[in-house]
Amino acid sequence: MDDKNHKLNFIKKKINTYGILCFFHILVGQVHDEICVDTYIGSIDSCFNAGPTYYSATKSNIDFSDFDDIRFEWNQCTSGGLFKVYFWEDQNGLPGEDIYSYLQTPNDSNAAGWNHVVIPTFNLNSSGDLWVGIREYTATQAIGLDLGSQGCSAVKYENTWEELELGNLAYRLTTCLDDNPSGCFENGCPENYVCVDDWENNCVSSNCDCNEELAEWVCTDDCNGGTCFLEGCMDQTACNYNPDALLPDESCAYELDCQGVCGGNAIEDFCGICEGSATTEEECEQRKCNMELASYLAFGQGTSDITGFFQDDREFAVVGLIQDAAVFVDMTDPFNPFEIARISGTPSTWRDLKYWNRHVYVGTEANDGIKVISVDDPDNPTIVYTITDMTSSHNIYVDSDGYLYVVGAADHDIWIYELKDHPANPTLVGTWDGEYLHDVDVYNDKLYGAGIYSGQFYIVDVSDKTAPITILSHFTGLEGVSTHDCAVTYDEQYLITADETSGGHVKIWDISDYENINMVSEYMTFPNHSIHNIYVRPETNLLIMSYYVDGTRVLDIENPSDPKLVGYFDTSDLSGLYDGNWGTYAYLPSGYIISSDRQNGLFIFDSPLSNSLMEWNICFVVGDMNEDGGLNILDVVTLANCVLAAICDDAGDINQDGGTNVLDIIALVNIILEG
Repeated sequence: MDDKNHKLNFIKKKINTYGILCFFHILVGQVHDEICVDTYIGSIDSCFNAGPTYYSATKSNIDFSDFDDIRFEWNQCTSGGLFKVYFWEDQNGLPGEDIYSYLQTPNDSNAAGWNHVVIPTFNLNSSGDLWVGIREYTATQAIGLDLGSQGCSAVKYENTWEELELGNLAYRLTTCLDDNPSGCFENGCPENYVCVDDWENNCVSSNCDCNEELAEWVCTDDCNGGTCFLEGCMDQTACNYNPDALLPDESCAYELDCQGVCGGNAIEDFCGICEGSATTEEECEQRKCNMELASYLAFGQGTSDITGFFQDDREFAVVGLIQDAAVFVDMTDPFNPFEIARISGTPSTWRDLKYWNRHVYVGTEANDGIKVISVDDPDNPTIVYTITDMTSSHNIYVDSDGYLYVVGAADHDIWIYELKDHPANPTLVGTWDGEYLHDVDVYNDKLYGAGIYSGQFYIVDVSDKTAPITILSHFTGLEGVSTHDCAVTYDEQYLITADETSGGHVKIWDISDYENINMVSEYMTFPNHSIHNIYVRPETNLLIMSYYVDGTRVLDIENPSDPKLVGYFDTSDLSGLYDGNWGTYAYLPSGYIISSDRQNGLFIFDSPLSNSLMEWNICFVVGDMNEDGGLNILDVVTLANCVLAAICDDAGDINQDGGTNVLDIIALVNIILEG
């Protein structure tokens, strides 16, 4: 019998004899103050989240004047999070002036349970009481809370500190810099591990306390502390087999669902869409126009943006993932795509991907920098470099001359790197500072930028990459929610902007005369829907859009003053403002359009671009009285006028009762309001 099996049998015996017991017992803030009724937490029985931009703190008065470093510990309820660790002076029993801060990023791998950071003490005043805690950001996770004690914790909303009356937060300072050496019965186990009384094989003290004056752990002389062992599926035939597991559980599953989840319960609907709701052929036909689904792939996790490339007579899709950085897919046969490989990375909702000269570049807000991935061997993509001038970015763009533009980053609003001579080692050549740009399009040495927070679009001369010059900025009419994305036509006569907000509009601007910029038209689907990204297909009059819950949409903009909906495929039955289609890539030589749906994965579409038997015809949308491809108040006005004039055709019969009257007006209003 090998050592692993011997140990496993022993563990099984111990589980049957003693059971499994895990509990938490921690010291939170050694506060010698009568206000603190209980400085010891017997258990973490709840969670607390102050909310983004707010602060939470716990009091401590450990004397660390003789020590160079001190350890700050906190307990998270779930993994991840972005926040700053803060130290404050005490002021009348509440936090006062802050004396130290440290940015704790997701790259530090904050886990569910106990985390820590070691902080130098040379800039800290250890005389008197101190408060320790965090400032939260949007992605911050809730902090453990002890409801059985009270009086040592405070929360700052806006500019006012208030005593936390719910209990005490799981923050503490200690002079002992190493992990508590006591066993898991004292400290608990990581997720998916169980605590087992394993004293015969592994002697671990049941209890250890820090001697704060000596910065040393003092432990009991026994072996009943318990050891953590990984639980998991140990059946090698299961799709979730875990070769590292030492204890079997009941998690084994043997099939992937349509989302690629092992043992999941997601199923395809009548149209072949994962988790769709269609039950009839008619419903399937209603979700598409001049576009057919060639195939799709799910990845078992959420997706973000997408890019594609043609190389060595093969076509590929690269999709940003939430848990991993990216997945590479061979779609040379668009009806039978297959996954090649995944690149690991820090979890993030936001990733942007671009291809240049046998390399893929991945930007993210996860503080991973810009990953440079070689696809010289496309079957074995490999990270060869990471740009670390900025840790976080929102979007990236590569122009036709081989320059990489990084936007939505710190320190500079645009970072420009040369790739053409050395794609594996980007060289910083210039920056631009104007305002935060959410996304950009670059063509013919001009950068078109979307200033989402100001409602401006920018045109920047980047002919000299070392010294970009702002040509103009133009207000789009809706401060704070406009110009999420932009795309320029290839004659540079028109700029298209997209608003990522409820009722998000596509707006087409005549920019032929910089002194006289005018909006010539706009497009939207439903007033409570949002658009994400837009793309102009070269050598066509097509604007291709990733339109969240309205899927992939195509506008004919041959006449920019009168855009027409000529194609769509709805990839999602969800209704959330930011659910559904995130990104689209429409530049593959084959003409196949590829899109990434946040929940459902990669979609590959056959269309007139890839199939000569198909045509871009104007799509009929029930209730679209003015034939602009969407439903809005103008359609209600048009319908009302035709009812009053008694000149309505069949398009006005919204409720399908054989006539057109005021009931159809009511039905159309309800459709628009419900989205």
